Amino acid sequence: MAITLELPKFERLTGYSLDVIAGYDEVDDRRLWDLNVHNDTVKKYVVTGHFRKKIRTRILPPGVAVIDLNTGESIARTNTGDAILLSVGAHKLAFKKAGFTSKTRVLNINESFNQVLRIILDRSVTFSSTADDPAVKGDIGAMAVSIKANGKELLRTSRQTPFELSLPAVEHTVVFEKPGYTRKILRLSATSHSANVQLSPSTAILKIDVVDVLTNRPIPGAQVYYNSVENPQTLASFLVETNAEGDASGEMQPGTYTLKIRKPGYEPVDRMILANSGAVKLTFKLSSKN
Repeated sequence: MAITLELPKFERLTGYSLDVIAGYDEVDDRRLWDLNVHNDTVKKYVVTGHFRKKIRTRILPPGVAVIDLNTGESIARTNTGDAILLSVGAHKLAFKKAGFTSKTRVLNINESFNQVLRIILDRSVTFSSTADDPAVKGDIGAMAVSIKANGKELLRTSRQTPFELSLPAVEHTVVFEKPGYTRKILRLSATSHSANVQLSPSTAILKIDVVDVLTNRPIPGAQVYYNSVENPQTLASFLVETNAEGDASGEMQPGTYTLKIRKPGYEPVDRMILANSGAVKLTFKLSSKN
């Protein structure tokens, strides 16, 4: 005799059959059924079913093991959006996955329970930064200035690489900055345990006008040289020469430089400049030697 039990708001119980003549039962899952036999004047069989409720979940990352700490039973290994089945009563559940920090939660299941079980495990993430230049070795100490998840800022103060941080298992957007390098945004996946950002040197664009100090007329053919203030002993390098309109543009790495303007028939002009990333407009006025 197959037995099926139903109770509103709970999963239907099946998988049980009882042979009252032979005196034994067959059960698909013994955890869900109890059989008690009463040998009175007439033998009585009392079958009890343990109803379970389907609990909607949002558990991250995928593949988390759900364990009932009261029984030690592994209930499920979930993917995002999976439901788990829990019997009526109190349950102390553990959520575990290798490489992630475990969490516990106590649930009291009854017919009115209608919550979505939301669990997001944390993982430790190591951040590092390198330069997009083979000549620059090791971590360059970039600053993480923002770490956001679902539009919410998680970083209270900027952190310099290398550093380690515990983050929930969701996708994050991380912004890195370093003087002399282009700002970069890194997308960190929900399961990554390390993140290396590779920064490219930023470029300063110099827009140069060279004019006569008395007439204010453009001076074509003026040559522009530069050398780094940090290494003043190095020979000046050629940057650019002005065109017929007396202007020119050139690119260089951000830094502090001495620009040298040279044109036959004019007094030389040297000027110290701070070249930041982006465009910098400079005007030089030369005095004739005559």
